[in-house]
Amino acid sequence: MPEGRKLSQKRGNNRKFKKPEADCINDSYWFGRDRNCEYCFDEPLLKSTDKYRTYSKRHFRIFREMGPKNSYIAYIEDHSGNGTFVNRELVGKGRRLPLSNNSEIALSVWSNK
Repeated sequence: MPEGRKLSQKRGNNRKFKKPEADCINDSYWFGRDRNCEYCFDEPLLKSTDKYRTYSKRHFRIFREMGPKNSYIAYIEDHSGNGTFVNRELVGKGRRLPLSNNSEIALSVWSNK
């Protein structure tokens, strides 16, 4: 059974729509421009934006660790030079924050979800 689910959001035609969901069953996932990341930011439309250049090759990692009572805690760890935000809070390069249900992640600026 999956421990989490990733919901991507993208803006288009002045409305927000969701890309297909992905069940998260591994202990760790990398996000960034590097093709070796599990979630690579390589969509042609995204590559043509100014924001794309602010994304790091390995921008952030989401992982889980065993917590109290044999339950997992999900974390986000920032590896970018331009920042990763969770619910408008800067994580900070080399730092990590726990994720909660429906946390919003933004790259480079807090409004870039």
